[in-house]
Amino acid sequence: ALQAVGRAIAARGERLSAFYVSNVEFYLFGQGADARFVTNLRGIPRTKGAVLIRSVFGRYSSFGRPGDASQSQLHAVEDLLGGYDDGRYRSYGELVRR
Repeated sequence: ALQAVGRAIAARGERLSAFYVSNVEFYLFGQGADARFVTNLRGIPRTKGAVLIRSVFGRYSSFGRPGDASQSQLHAVEDLLGGYDDGRYRSYGELVRR
């Protein structure tokens, strides 16, 4: 589906600037599908400052305000791609605690 989104964006001559991924990365890393996600994300035309907006729940949101069940994070797409390539983000924990 992500490849199709990328093709549709490209066909319209548009660029991704923000992408709400919710907490899907938790499942992608847990199921070993993170590499495919990163490859597909890399193929989407994007602005230089494009960001992912993620929701972080449970034990991974320990640095939010006391009592919060979740927190939102912004993550530059280029940092995610570069960090994945150089091995900084090999687990979901590394990704959300960067």
